[in-house]
Amino acid sequence: MMDGDAGIFPIDKDYQAWLEVRMTPDETEQMERMAFYWKGRADCYAYLKKMGAF
Repeated sequence: MMDGDAGIFPIDKDYQAWLEVRMTPDETEQMERMAFYWKGRADCYAYLKKMGAF
């Protein structure tokens, strides 16, 4: 991240720590989306099996 010509973070270590904290919610959100997706797939399969499609 840059603010004009000066960096916002004084050292690279601070920037790396910020990136790690920033990426954690994205990974968690992606895992939650995947869980909803696979739950929906399992429900769909169970419904189709119950209806005799499989």
